[in-house]
Amino acid sequence: MRTTASFALSLLIVALLFTGCNGEQQPTPEPILFESLGTGQSATFEADTTEVIVRSREEWEEIKDKMRPPQPFRDVDFDENVVIVLARQASTGGYSVDVQRVDRIGEEIVVQYVLGVPEDECITTQGRTTPFRAVAFERVEDAEIRFESRRQTYRCVPRRGL
Repeated sequence: MRTTASFALSLLIVALLFTGCNGEQQPTPEPILFESLGTGQSATFEADTTEVIVRSREEWEEIKDKMRPPQPFRDVDFDENVVIVLARQASTGGYSVDVQRVDRIGEEIVVQYVLGVPEDECITTQGRTTPFRAVAFERVEDAEIRFESRRQTYRCVPRRGL
């Protein structure tokens, strides 16, 4: 009986932590569908990290000239959509930029993306690259857009015994 009471108390504490001490509910993330427009390894952005919000065809024409995807970018209807361009400079090849999620959380849009980093044992091109990704999603006029990134190292070859 005591174990059940301790467990219930633990659940209550966790629930309070997630809702905040004042008891307010945190907004529930609402997933937003997004479409990849293109990706590649060669861009000419000057910043180490590029996180751009593109809201017009004119802006898109200017920024897409800074990226060289292996396939042409998909077309975008800017009356209905907004485009996000993400790029990170890297010291070698093998890096990637991938959008994981786009969520509306209250009054903001949160774009979560991952920088894929090869392990040291990976064989990669030796020279600076700038991997990039462009995605489009439905335009939301009343929301700010925020970016969250994380690094994730990946293996190129299986380890022995696996």
